[in-house]
Amino acid sequence: MAASELGYTFFDAPDSPRIHAGFDYASGDDGRSDRVGTFNQLFPLGHAYFGHIDTIARQNIVDLSTGVTVKPWRRWTVGVTGHNFWRANEHDGIYNAGGKVVRKGGRRDHRRAWARSRPARQIQS
Repeated sequence: MAASELGYTFFDAPDSPRIHAGFDYASGDDGRSDRVGTFNQLFPLGHAYFGHIDTIARQNIVDLSTGVTVKPWRRWTVGVTGHNFWRANEHDGIYNAGGKVVRKGGRRDHRRAWARSRPARQIQS
């Protein structure tokens, strides 16, 4: 597993906008042996990393994300982040935040986890 996020905050601009880009990789299983190669997320917390919908887990996944946040008021932060998911290994399935297989591996729909990305909206106070 590997994860990284880079961002920049424009402190001198109105509302202090911050742009960021992220990358997340969690291994999948190639299905060619009895050894399980899928990353085991011991304490699943999908919404903290992949949006609040919890449709994707940190198992057999490659995620590229971009987003922007602003601070319209001193105690408020408003942000929008978009995620683009792929399977790390097309022979392994796609897992939800609880670790359950929601789409089996080996399908002929290439490596895409879903047909389209789903933006995650987040408001923090």
